[in-house]
Amino acid sequence: MKARILAVIAVGCVAASALGAPGDVLFSSNMDDGAAWNTYMDTDCYYEWGYDFSTMGIPASPSGSTTGLYMAANLAESSSGDAVHATPANFSASGQYQVDFDMWINVTYGGGTTEFIGGGVGFNPPAGDETSQHGASLIITGEGGSSRDYRLYKNGGEQFIASGQYAADSNNASDPYYADHFPGQAAPQYQQDNFGAPPDPLADGTIGYGWHHMTIVVDPDAIGSGITNDPGIATFYVDDLLIGTIDNSNGGTVVDMTGGVEVYYTDLFSSVATPTELAFGLFDNFTVTEVPEPASIALLALAGLALLRRR
Repeated sequence: MKARILAVIAVGCVAASALGAPGDVLFSSNMDDGAAWNTYMDTDCYYEWGYDFSTMGIPASPSGSTTGLYMAANLAESSSGDAVHATPANFSASGQYQVDFDMWINVTYGGGTTEFIGGGVGFNPPAGDETSQHGASLIITGEGGSSRDYRLYKNGGEQFIASGQYAADSNNASDPYYADHFPGQAAPQYQQDNFGAPPDPLADGTIGYGWHHMTIVVDPDAIGSGITNDPGIATFYVDDLLIGTIDNSNGGTVVDMTGGVEVYYTDLFSSVATPTELAFGLFDNFTVTEVPEPASIALLALAGLALLRRR
């Protein structure tokens, strides 16, 4: 009974606080101009600010815009781990804050279809290592082609289900937790007519061919319900669905959650997607805002709820 009561309190705190009205805007971008950003990429990648995605039959983003940041990875050389990262220049987040952005991941139908889109916090790479992952992050496949489609990371280390940091008992897109929330979408008609994209929708639980909103709520000073006193909690949502919480107190790697924030696109596999023209990700409407003080309670409650799920 006690566990059940704590779980209800945790969910209530999240609904009322963590995803409530944000505070002051610390940074915002419509992703049409990269002048206020640093963008890093491996050699076999591409990016374009202010890309007009309506030319690929893609509908306007939730803000009504038809332009944003375009990213593509592993275009021709069959190398694994290629990535593009974009982070606001001369900006450093601290205290309690929230990152929000809209994202779209397109999907190919030939070989090498599985690529990832996402974002993170604590992105403070040393010189020469800007295309590696740093801090706390979440990336997601477009078409559900991996056994682990929703992946949390601490620096470059993938966090697995056994770490206790996911909201669901699986991070495969076919799990009902995701399938019930993300109905599968079909390729835009333009891509069907001009690139031969199949008319059938993707499987439920996938995020390809649709606009989705990622929210990251961060408290670098909060201590979770893990086994250490290391502070730092970053909680990730997609379309208001809790995906998981990177918790520095869980006994694993401790990562920075202050400083740089980012969006990124990556291909973790060596196969080249075909047709290449359909393999890309889009970003729009990026903001960083202060989080009102009560959100720290919600973040702590989330960490406790994740622990209770495994007792």
